[in-house]
Amino acid sequence: MVFTDNYFQPLQFIGDASGLTMDKVNTLSCVIAAYPLGLLFRQLPLNANLRHFVAGAIGLAFCFLCFREECLHLVVQMVMTYLIMQYGGANQHRYAFVYCMLHLSCNNLFHRVFHWGEWALNVNGPLMILTQKLTQLAFSVHDGERPDEEMAKKPFLNALKLTKKPNFLEVFGYSFSFFGVMLGPSHQYIDYENAVKGKVNGKDIPSGIMYGLRCMFLAVAWFALQAFAPGQFGSSGDPKHLSIGALTETGAPNPVHDYTMLGKYGHIMLAMIVYRCSFYFAWGLAEGACSFAGLGYDGDADKATGEAKGWGKICNVHPLSCEFAVNMKQVLDNWNCQTQKWLRIVCYERTGSVNQTMLLSAVWHGPYLGYLMTFGTGAIVTEAARKIRRTVRPFFANPEGSALHRVYDVITWVATLSMLNYMTGPFVCLTAQESHDYFNAFYYAPHVLVIAVLVLMPGKPKKPKADKKEEKKAE
Repeated sequence: MVFTDNYFQPLQFIGDASGLTMDKVNTLSCVIAAYPLGLLFRQLPLNANLRHFVAGAIGLAFCFLCFREECLHLVVQMVMTYLIMQYGGANQHRYAFVYCMLHLSCNNLFHRVFHWGEWALNVNGPLMILTQKLTQLAFSVHDGERPDEEMAKKPFLNALKLTKKPNFLEVFGYSFSFFGVMLGPSHQYIDYENAVKGKVNGKDIPSGIMYGLRCMFLAVAWFALQAFAPGQFGSSGDPKHLSIGALTETGAPNPVHDYTMLGKYGHIMLAMIVYRCSFYFAWGLAEGACSFAGLGYDGDADKATGEAKGWGKICNVHPLSCEFAVNMKQVLDNWNCQTQKWLRIVCYERTGSVNQTMLLSAVWHGPYLGYLMTFGTGAIVTEAARKIRRTVRPFFANPEGSALHRVYDVITWVATLSMLNYMTGPFVCLTAQESHDYFNAFYYAPHVLVIAVLVLMPGKPKKPKADKKEEKKAE
């Protein structure tokens, strides 16, 4: 046997044949199995209790296959959060949030200390997703108990509120639903409940097979790009090669070490795109499995506004929108969308603070200084980008669609992608030293540029001269 551990592995033959480690074999097998199981799930009688039980039981079996006794972390978190929601009173949402975040953080810290360097898919991934689901469930229950006049002022939260607390079986099914328990995406209880009922706004949910197959084929395409692009371009596809010195982890010479500044720039432009492809693959594959089970349908198009709906409500990433974004806001709007939604539900809508929201995101990701360095850099980059947009864009954006405007879009696209690839380096490196080496490969020049923008560029938009003349004439 090529792959062995302390447990019997029923899918060992796949690992032996493919060369993949068993953590990846088990996870991918569960996600792929969710496709046909999703079709069978939709054929079950329209009995809510039966569907909640089946969804949760299969998902829990998936977790046991992949994580064995570690899946108890998931069970304990679900049970404790349910009890908090039942008996926590008016502050149950706060207690649930603190408990889930502490449980997740302690588990992340344990793996950080005792399993550093063991790059395997462990229970922390599903626990991160479960933390999102349970905390936003607790906040939705809380919002359902607030006065209607108060909630009317917050339409985003008002649409997600729950006027009835879910019972234990409902929370169990939502927490462990097999079509999203392994790779997500996180989703709202309302959407899960619609999938169980098979209806959205009183209408039957149509078949999600074609949309699911589309997600799956696109995921496979991103996987192929990740696997073959570096070889085709004759370059390393590993972003960490920029920060590990003259030798790789295997002791082989590191070709990136002796690159020129331009070569290093080209390396991260390719390597970070390749790195993101792994997320496009995982999230796309997971979304396809959800659609087979009926999760992610948003109803028909709105007749009054013409707003397009249909499938894609729980989509976690829009790859092309990320890769061709012309500002950081577009990147954030299209990357890890369900996590952005969770951050908005439990933090930003409550505090209005971008910094607190960024801090929560960093803590949720885990106790690695690389995450803090990425999110800290992201905070100042976002503020600098706002200044540039307010100050510079008016000179180029008018008229809309002009040649000058298109040139501006190309420049901002290159700048956004370059800064994105630079500032997310620590997200890959994780440690403070390797993150420093990554930034230092460019002599921290982007940091210096961003700080210069924040210090030197005026905060208020500068009006074009033509506008000033018109104002004087009006006076």
